Amino acid sequence: MIEAGELTVDAFLDELESFIADQVQNIDLGNVQGDGKPILDSLNAQCPMCGGELAVTPRVIGCRACAFKFHPEVSGKMLSPGQIEALLTNGKTGVLKGFHNKKTGKSFEAALKLNHEAKLEFVFSRKPTRA
Repeated sequence: MIEAGELTVDAFLDELESFIADQVQNIDLGNVQGDGKPILDSLNAQCPMCGGELAVTPRVIGCRACAFKFHPEVSGKMLSPGQIEALLTNGKTGVLKGFHNKKTGKSFEAALKLNHEAKLEFVFSRKPTRA
């Protein structure tokens, strides 16, 4: 095309960009798989920010309508479908075990919650103090 003089480099790049944009728009994120298995077959929750439809991929869950997204693997722990749905519908989970601190290498347990900006935060249990 370019070498035959049928298109300029700029025209070719414009067509290529348009083609790629069309292909990306046609991707069904609900069926994208990583290691051959989707992490969820379906998700019974809506976006906690706007109520929109969520796209589920092996590494990220994100809203199709706004900027909300989060990773289902948190501090080395892969959240289960039930934990993800609880987090998205209730804004929090119960106490979960199996998180790992990257700096110390130690395991810990905590609940997760979505803050007012829909960002994940750990909620640690307060241990009773001895009198």
